Amino acid sequence: MTGDPADLVQAIVEWSGGRPWWAQQALGMLARGDTIGDKEVEALADMAERQAGGKRVRAEPLKATDLLGRVEGSEPVSVLGISEPKSVNALTWSDGLQFAQEGVTIVYGQNGSGKSGYARILKKVTRARHDTDVLTNVFETPADQSALLSVACGDTEANLHWPLERPDYLSRVSFYDRDCSMQYISTDTEVAYRPGSLTLLDRLVGVAGRVREVLDRRRSHLSSELTELPELPLGSRAAAFATSLSADTKSFEIDLASEVPTDADRRLAALRQRIANLEAEDLDQQRNDLTQLINAVEEVRNHIERTRKVMSESAIEAVEEARRYAAVAREAADAANAARFDAEPLEGVGSQAWRILWDAARRYSEEAAYPGAKFPVLGDGADPARCVLCHQELADQAVARLQVFEESVAQDVEKTARESQQAFERLVAAVQRHEILGTGVELALQRIGSVSAHANAELRAELDLLDVHRSQVVEALDSGTEAPQIIPLGDLSQAALLLDETETQLADLAVDDREAQLVDLREEEGDLVGRKILAEHREAIETRITEAKRLRTLDTAFSRASSRGITRKAAELMRTHVSDVLKHHFSQEALSLDLERVRLADAGGRQGNLKHRAQLVGAVQRAPLVSVLSEGQQTALGLAGFLTEVQSDTSSSAVVFDDPVTSLDHVVQERVARRMVNLAQDRQVIVFTHDIGFVVDLKRAANASSLPVTERWVTRLNAAVGQVSDGGPWQGRIVSQRINELTQRLSEVRKIYADDDPAARQEAARSWYQDLRVVWERALEEVVIGPVSIRGKLELRPSNLKVLAQFTEIDNQEFQAAFTRCGDRGSHDASPELNRPLPRIEEMEEDLELVRTWHRRVRKYENQ
Repeated sequence: MTGDPADLVQAIVEWSGGRPWWAQQALGMLARGDTIGDKEVEALADMAERQAGGKRVRAEPLKATDLLGRVEGSEPVSVLGISEPKSVNALTWSDGLQFAQEGVTIVYGQNGSGKSGYARILKKVTRARHDTDVLTNVFETPADQSALLSVACGDTEANLHWPLERPDYLSRVSFYDRDCSMQYISTDTEVAYRPGSLTLLDRLVGVAGRVREVLDRRRSHLSSELTELPELPLGSRAAAFATSLSADTKSFEIDLASEVPTDADRRLAALRQRIANLEAEDLDQQRNDLTQLINAVEEVRNHIERTRKVMSESAIEAVEEARRYAAVAREAADAANAARFDAEPLEGVGSQAWRILWDAARRYSEEAAYPGAKFPVLGDGADPARCVLCHQELADQAVARLQVFEESVAQDVEKTARESQQAFERLVAAVQRHEILGTGVELALQRIGSVSAHANAELRAELDLLDVHRSQVVEALDSGTEAPQIIPLGDLSQAALLLDETETQLADLAVDDREAQLVDLREEEGDLVGRKILAEHREAIETRITEAKRLRTLDTAFSRASSRGITRKAAELMRTHVSDVLKHHFSQEALSLDLERVRLADAGGRQGNLKHRAQLVGAVQRAPLVSVLSEGQQTALGLAGFLTEVQSDTSSSAVVFDDPVTSLDHVVQERVARRMVNLAQDRQVIVFTHDIGFVVDLKRAANASSLPVTERWVTRLNAAVGQVSDGGPWQGRIVSQRINELTQRLSEVRKIYADDDPAARQEAARSWYQDLRVVWERALEEVVIGPVSIRGKLELRPSNLKVLAQFTEIDNQEFQAAFTRCGDRGSHDASPELNRPLPRIEEMEEDLELVRTWHRRVRKYENQ
């Protein structure tokens, strides 16, 4: 299911070429089977450190030939038996339990028979999603537990003493029970199967951890043994330089930091004398600069506050209210105009479009056509005016109409509409014309930036956000859509801090100037003293830089030795070569078990172990699967997960089921039986169960596939707990098995017939015919009724009605006659008057052969 192993090998080899040299070397060693002990890990750590330091390293990288032939190929593991159990639950049967290596082994046992004791030993030594302790007999004093396990790995058989011996290959055997089922439902599960070549990356993760441990140990040792630096004047530039020492510190920087003038001693003495005799100096200019800086900060903060008021919710609401009022006023004016001009020859007089035309005509008249004249200019009889639109002389009717139009526009309702619109436009213009970043604000920001880049950036960011918001508000007002709410005020902590610091500095300058000068001189003194100390300890400083360089190299090597890249690649390869196919198989298994809305999804992973989680498909609410699925669906889901995992095991090792069909309905139970039989085509399958119906389903499915079935019956008889016998209970046997048993019993009947006890002969015949009658019942159920409707189950199979159609009168007559004969000779209370003779052995053989022949013939109808 994982594709071509060579493709996976090639992908790993190509990926390894980009790994650090130590990893390439380690991969090659792992693939070739070389030992990687402490000495080799130290050598790998040396390679990692040299490469991180930029030095050349020779490595023997991984080659495809190192891996090809080593992938896959795990031999199948089978469980042959468990014997000599001691202190295992209440088991006392020392002969133990044997399993067939081929086909299906069915281990049937009722509750309390000891069956679970055998199953729990297998669960403890095989691969199971859930761990269960194997208890001792709680009614006895605790004792050491043990058992002898017979197993086969390929062609090699071995006897293992549990719990002392548990070889790794036993983990190829898969175990399933109800507790394991819940793990597939409630937890993220890892893919159990990993291709052999991928385990190389798993081992590389372990090597990476060991290499990192070595590198970290070197790093910790070096950090604890760093060369001690001299004590330097607190707050001096020399102290700052020593603190800033790093792997990047250059020699010329040491020269600059430790440069000492030739007259250093004289200067130092002079400085100390000046400190003693310090006199104040005039600092008026500094006061002025600080005052201007304070004003600049206040100006920008006040501008931000004003801007926020202009675009506050209340201000925008006022604009919206003005818009609504203007719309209402205009609607009223339009209604009035419509009524007034209803009789005009053209429609729309007084409308919005008409008013625009009227206002345009007014502007043209007052500004160009008739400057200084009141609009509309109507002229007089001697000198008629012209229309400002068509330029034709105005007739009397046109003059009258223009007068009416102007009177209408001048009315209160129209005036109110125009004034409301103008008020709205003024409010909008206030927002549109508000300048966010004017010249004064820009100059103030520049002054702030010369002192504090953080405060400058903070204030500019706030203004930029307000500018964007203003554009959004203007766009909304223009389009008539809802304006966005004002953005919350940003954290102007840097501006506040700058303002506090500047005010503090200004307050300091109001006191005696000698203190400020003392600070400057003491800083200069500290600088000179620090330079002298640095010059005296140059060798220690250079050593410290060398140590810093190695620490950085170790840090780089440590980082490059991380396993994250390895685990990511392992997960990627796992997903492409295993997981996608795994999810496909899960979907098929789930659908076969009537789980139509459950799929397998990736759930991440750690250290290359990809996890999966069962999820509901199409669910709109989040809820745990255990809260959504019924108990039967949970069992089906657990089986789907387990069978998917088994499918991923290419070793074809054994699979063990312990009561796998709890809570499943009969339809799904039959499908599970067929699936187990299908699974047993190429691997050993062991099924522990107390469900006699499931035993029958398994045997029918195996019989249909011509698969061998081995039965073991675990019972408890008095103190003998876990006693094992071949075969199973009568009610769990199919027709062919019951016919074989009746054949064997005929030999015993012959012996009884040879004796002189007529009552014993009569009872032997009666008992034999009573069971033969049950065989006829089961035969009719298996080959006639069963294909259409199973007894005790509500499933109807219309596609198999062909069986009834082919059932002949001869088939019926043979059945009726034989069934009646069995009743007369066995199950019915015979009448004294009949006094039938005892059936001969030859007649019994004929009756047995009849049921065998009848069963074989009618069984073929289902496939015809």
